[in-house]
Amino acid sequence: EISKYSPIHYISGELNFKYTDIISKEEILSHLKDILLSEYHLETNINDSGYIDILESEYPHVQKVVNDNFDFILELKKDNNISLKVQVEKQEITPQIVNQVKSKLLEKGLNLAKIRLTDKDILLIEVGSFLTPDFFLEEGLRLDKTITRFSTNMKYQLKEIDGLEINGNTYYATNLQNYQSKKLLEDIQNVNEDLTFKRLPTQYYYILSQKRNIDKLRDFKTKIDIQGKINFDITKSILTVTADNTTEYDSHIRKIKQLFPDVILEDKAYKPTFFLQFKTDLENQRQSIVGKIQNEIRRKQFKVEYDVLKNHTRNLFSYNFKTEEERDYFKQVLSEVCSPYKKLLKFSFESDLGRTTYEFIKNETLELEREKEVVNNVRQATFIYLTPKEREKLNLAIDSFGDDAIFREGEPIGTLIRKEREKLKFRISDRFDDLLNAKEDERLALDEIKKGYIKPIFPGELTNIGRMIKAMKKVTEPDNKVGFPVNKNLSNFLFDPNTARQSSEDIEKEKKRILSNLNEPLLKNQPKQLEAVAKSLLAKDIALIQGPPGTGKTTVIAEIIWQTLLREPEAKILITSQTNLAVDNALERLKGKKLVRPIRIGNIDKFEDEGKVYSNERLKKWLAAKTNTTEETINSDNAICEWIKNVSKKCSDNATFQKALTKWKLGLK
Repeated sequence: EISKYSPIHYISGELNFKYTDIISKEEILSHLKDILLSEYHLETNINDSGYIDILESEYPHVQKVVNDNFDFILELKKDNNISLKVQVEKQEITPQIVNQVKSKLLEKGLNLAKIRLTDKDILLIEVGSFLTPDFFLEEGLRLDKTITRFSTNMKYQLKEIDGLEINGNTYYATNLQNYQSKKLLEDIQNVNEDLTFKRLPTQYYYILSQKRNIDKLRDFKTKIDIQGKINFDITKSILTVTADNTTEYDSHIRKIKQLFPDVILEDKAYKPTFFLQFKTDLENQRQSIVGKIQNEIRRKQFKVEYDVLKNHTRNLFSYNFKTEEERDYFKQVLSEVCSPYKKLLKFSFESDLGRTTYEFIKNETLELEREKEVVNNVRQATFIYLTPKEREKLNLAIDSFGDDAIFREGEPIGTLIRKEREKLKFRISDRFDDLLNAKEDERLALDEIKKGYIKPIFPGELTNIGRMIKAMKKVTEPDNKVGFPVNKNLSNFLFDPNTARQSSEDIEKEKKRILSNLNEPLLKNQPKQLEAVAKSLLAKDIALIQGPPGTGKTTVIAEIIWQTLLREPEAKILITSQTNLAVDNALERLKGKKLVRPIRIGNIDKFEDEGKVYSNERLKKWLAAKTNTTEETINSDNAICEWIKNVSKKCSDNATFQKALTKWKLGLK
């Protein structure tokens, strides 16, 4: 039953922030780079994280371009935090450690590896195999970096490739992942088509894993940390210095070295970095904008449901309305409140007119009635027993012919008396009882029954199967009353269409003949339907036309009838179908045609109004009725009366008969 809250009218859609995808961001950044190059002669690089490669002196120019052209979406930010590695205690790689490394390499079969200690106390290993970062962890070493090299024997000016350094005839790649090497070698080869490259042994740089003196680290942090200016991370041994300029930065470094002269600081000059921040990348900003829009809508007394997706990058909304005016007003308000943010976001509706839903609630009484009906049907069903082989044959039949498959095998068990949780109780039929209690060699053993299956056959199913079998027997085993079909081969090609005779006539010639006198003008532009008509007319035994609803099968049938009667006016054609509507539709297509005189056979109560005109039953009642009686009037809407009217109208409209008809009318008066 439809609930009292139905129907529910609603309009839904979503608010989407712009510039949240890579492509749209690249368009903005590319536009920015073009302006800097054309107006300031400033060539810049911007990486995927938004960092822009500019000097501090160039910062004001970039800031102006951003403010003037991209203020709605971009912010240029300065990162003046400089991070330095810190070594609180100096340690050396001893000869003993080097010997341990050599022994391990030999143990792993890497005897071709080259080992060298650099002047910066770094152990360099060149080897053609992959070493994991923790390969020498037990020896107190950790991996600092790797250098992958690709070299050619030819002396040649190598071409520049992003991310690679060049030294002579060799390319160098730092910290390259092992899986990336093959692809990079292909890229190098493609850039330098005339040269052949090979990969040299990888260079692994190892440094000592520091033995941490936690007391000294704590003392260092306590004495040098200045809130907002200097911070030391004990865990990573990283010092971060925040400074507005070179002078301030150098001053901080000088004071730290004075306090801890033995501490080794990474030698790094002051060089702040600059990066571009998309405003739509900030979730708090997206949330703030959506919150403002929602507040404005709420002030207009709209109750809207929201659903946030992907951290506020997408915001779904839905509003229930009662009238079209309410819907249109909501759309207007939404457009107005989103207008200030139109450069940052866009809104769209799932449907401009909205949608309507209906809510249904379960009718318990109706459900109980249906349950009783199902139980009643089950009790009336005949259950059959199937062996595993019979079950397999049934499944094959269903796969081939669907649920309408005819299956004659199986033994009837009887009827169902009671259904329990995991049991079915039957009243056994006499025949099945005989099988259970027959002689031992003929008996259906209990072990065999357990391997089999049970299938219900409902009364309606049995009736349909019976009708099908009866219809087939009329063809295959005709009695004296009916006799054999006109085509005695019917029983053969019904089961095997390949036995039907093929036509040797030219189908294109037949199509032209059909087009010369069409009943259905639309067939001119329907090649498939026209071909179906032609093939049917040329068929000697049987023609099968298949197609889903709406593909023009009724049109084709009507045209076949018309073309047949054109060629054989005395031909008798039988139209039969599972549904009355299909027959009535075909007749309606031929209404008023002079060669077509259909008679509708069957129960008139089941006919559509179009089919009742041609009812054999109505014709008989009209002929039997006395003149000028109510019975005659009721049944006068029939095929014969229609033909009489058509003949009369054609005669009246024909100029040849006008003179005679005029005199005849005067004489009748």
